[in-house]
Amino acid sequence: MKEQKVFIHLVGVLAVLLVIMLPLVYGDDKNSSDILSVFVSTVKANPHNTNELYAAVEGSLYRSDNKGETWILCDEIERLGQYITSIAFDPVEKIVYVGTRDNLFMSRDGNNWVKLNLEKFDTVEKIFIQQTDQSKAIYLQTYSGFYISTVVHTWKKIEDPPFRFVQLLPVALDPSDPRIVYFAMIRQDEFIINDGWNGSGIYKSNNHGITLEKIVSARSAILLISSSNVNVMYGADRNIILKSVDGGATWKKIHEFEKDCAIDHLIMNSADHNVLYSQTMCYSESVWRQKFLLKSTDGGKTWQELTSVAPFINQTQTLLIDLSNPDILYIGTVRMGMFKSTDAGKTWKAINNGIAPISRKSKN
Repeated sequence: MKEQKVFIHLVGVLAVLLVIMLPLVYGDDKNSSDILSVFVSTVKANPHNTNELYAAVEGSLYRSDNKGETWILCDEIERLGQYITSIAFDPVEKIVYVGTRDNLFMSRDGNNWVKLNLEKFDTVEKIFIQQTDQSKAIYLQTYSGFYISTVVHTWKKIEDPPFRFVQLLPVALDPSDPRIVYFAMIRQDEFIINDGWNGSGIYKSNNHGITLEKIVSARSAILLISSSNVNVMYGADRNIILKSVDGGATWKKIHEFEKDCAIDHLIMNSADHNVLYSQTMCYSESVWRQKFLLKSTDGGKTWQELTSVAPFINQTQTLLIDLSNPDILYIGTVRMGMFKSTDAGKTWKAINNGIAPISRKSKN
């Protein structure tokens, strides 16, 4: 029995090594659509032009004008020597924002960029933007804390939680009201220190984060809000999918994955909130960790594994559903570039045409 377990473990290790070595087999031709040994940290779609995508690749910013079939390097921001960490679009104005290791930039055309001079900030990890005809709010999650802007890039810091090792993270905005923002309150050391604090959960603020109200005790930074019906929400608590149909007032567990699994990513089809994709990470004796990409068409009640992503699923970093065609999916990976599916995940192809592997130096 012991020898059998050792053999299974070795098979698992070899499988992981094969995935890591695949980029070396395909080569690094920058004009190739083969697999490339590059890190894609995020991919975002332009809501004003659904053919346009932006991707942070090895810290550089790339743009595609044809749904990822070809890519061009955004030369101007590259010359500014910035390492891209986050991307977001204004939902009303045709503006794209990119966060870097030490600042925030904006552009109206993807070619000309304006630095917003946030010298007091460090790395911009995430950007959230909400705007209506009456008001606009930009939320920044940075290494040094959480900031909001409601008056033309004038920034105010939200006070940090009064507990050690506790993070307050913005996770979702109400599509109909910029004042409403949802946060995850997470304690990173909950298994090490126990001083009676049990505040982990999703919180709601009706006033740009000034005051918070806990709506669900979920130990996760995942919250999805339907753009067609803001009363429909999905959350995650490690291996459990939660759902609310009354705007977060009450929650119900709708699915539980195996106990040794955890939900890494959860995304929703904007046209149909019953269609979800979940990336889960599971642990076993044979393989230290194994990721799975799953799809649900009934609001998270049942899930089907998309086995077609098996060759690169352990490398998956980011997931995206096309805004105009929900059958088109994008995956950015840690060491294998980008992939695209046009049949809702049944088959995939590499889409790295125009992307060049870059040995980037540390940028100031």
